[in-house]
Amino acid sequence: MFVALHGCTAIAGDISNVMLKLLLEKAPYVKLTESQLIPCRMNALSVPLADDFVDGAVANAILHLISEPTIVIRELWRV
Repeated sequence: MFVALHGCTAIAGDISNVMLKLLLEKAPYVKLTESQLIPCRMNALSVPLADDFVDGAVANAILHLISEPTIVIRELWRV
């Protein structure tokens, strides 16, 4: 949510629909609109975005949960 609060559009990716739903429930409390925050169910090991699609990428508190963190880091760099 941090980047969305600072004028950027954020694509919030998570493999869990429950977490994405929670994000959408909390967004109005920090005054985020649907155009600022785009939830997307995705697997961090294979991000469904084109090469160089975003200006920046953040993996917040997930690398220790991933079996192949190197792949996730490569995916973040790719997109």
